[in-house]
Amino acid sequence: MIGGTWSDEGSSRIQRAWTVDPGIARALDTGQAGFIHAGGCTWVQVARPRPTPLPLRPPPRPPVVIIPPPAAEPTAAPGTAPGPAALDDVFGPAQQATR
Repeated sequence: MIGGTWSDEGSSRIQRAWTVDPGIARALDTGQAGFIHAGGCTWVQVARPRPTPLPLRPPPRPPVVIIPPPAAEPTAAPGTAPGPAALDDVFGPAQQATR
């Protein structure tokens, strides 16, 4: 090996590289995921939750609302116009002030 010496010249390149294969990521099903950390990927399967052992409650009943019928209003005799109302009709009989 005459004449073949090491030198300070070399070859290198920098390029972008996928951390995760996009084909695998697109093909994931429900419950599958990829955990990407520190330049690597861990593929995981998430377990489905178990159904609750508690019995299901029946749906709530709608509330019962009782609406009273409207009160009947007195009608005036035919052919008469309503006159001014007396305050006793509105507020009750007048109270006598005693001193």
